[in-house]
Amino acid sequence: LAACELTAAVSDGSGGAYVSGVDRWVRNTSNTRGFIARLNSSGTLVPSFGNGGYVRVDTTGADALWDICRTPGGAIAAVGTGAASTLSDADLKTTGAGSLALLAMVTPAGKATAFLGGKISRQYALGGQRDEFNAVNCMSDGNVVAAGWSVIPWDDIELSAQWGLVMSFAAQ
Repeated sequence: LAACELTAAVSDGSGGAYVSGVDRWVRNTSNTRGFIARLNSSGTLVPSFGNGGYVRVDTTGADALWDICRTPGGAIAAVGTGAASTLSDADLKTTGAGSLALLAMVTPAGKATAFLGGKISRQYALGGQRDEFNAVNCMSDGNVVAAGWSVIPWDDIELSAQWGLVMSFAAQ
């Protein structure tokens, strides 16, 4: 993690914290990468978490994580946005998506969970050209609730409609 911007933090329950953020410098590319890191009580990375203390989200394009929470079972959920480069050309022409809402979830050890089918992250097309989750809450029943927005252009003019939305992901 070279040029990081920390965006949110949540207690790990033992004096440290899980943090989400954006790594703005990724070797040999201009892309940003969202990440989840675990810090101990002195603020240094916990090497046993993920890959040397952090897990980097990779949507094959620029991505960022804006908020983070911890489930009662200990899993860590983070939300943000990722480039729509994972869509096929046909999907891009249909949706016009430039970015997709992003949900990442890892175990307390920084590994993929069954929650997202064994993957670190999943992107969601919310219907606009720019879709983003910017807040997340881990509920006491284990469900994860993400809130965000989507921008929908009207014809070829500069006006756009934005609306808020909430998606709930059932506990696994």
